[in-house]
Amino acid sequence: MLILHKVRLFMRSILINKKIKASISIVVLMILLSLLTILFLSFDKIVSHKEQQQLSYKTYLQDKFKILDELDRDFEKECNVRKKEKNIIVKGSVGLHFSCRFTSVFKQDLNNKKYVSFKNIEDHFDIDNFQILVIDNLDDLPKTSTRNPQIVYANKPLVGRLKRNFYGIIITDSLFEITGKKLYGKLYSSYENNGKSRYISYKKSVIKYVHKKYRNWHYLENSKNMIKGSF
Repeated sequence: MLILHKVRLFMRSILINKKIKASISIVVLMILLSLLTILFLSFDKIVSHKEQQQLSYKTYLQDKFKILDELDRDFEKECNVRKKEKNIIVKGSVGLHFSCRFTSVFKQDLNNKKYVSFKNIEDHFDIDNFQILVIDNLDDLPKTSTRNPQIVYANKPLVGRLKRNFYGIIITDSLFEITGKKLYGKLYSSYENNGKSRYISYKKSVIKYVHKKYRNWHYLENSKNMIKGSF
């Protein structure tokens, strides 16, 4: 009986050990499966991320080539259209920055006087960057209006009867003495003409349109800068 009891105990221990080993095997298998799943998901994320990077780079190159095409633009004209100092052209994820500079024919703020005495005209006007019509006599004065004024420089004395009103600014270094119609705007003179301003009338609206007509935006050389980002 004792031997039989020992045999039974031995067999029971064998069965218990098998169950324990089976349980351990199942646990190990589950761990292995979990690790394989994690590795698979990680690999899938890596592949997906790599594909996304490649797609992003491809899109970036496409946008960059589009921006390179924009370099053929007339940036001088672009500045006059946009009328801003800082500008950007955007193509997807790539931007092209460029700068513009504002210039006006007037170097000084204008007052509301109809007569301005000067010693050096270049202190008042930017005559290098703006075309100013040069005339010899009253008949050379162009047709003008409030919305289409002109700036002219009188190369010789302007004396006589003005046949039609002139709208704008006349600059002179000589005698200015007119009758008939009027000058609506301003007279700039280095000659003493202050007492001969009866036929000159300051008109704010004319000066406003002179301001508007004689100004420009210029492209600032070497200001183009290509950048990548979100816009």
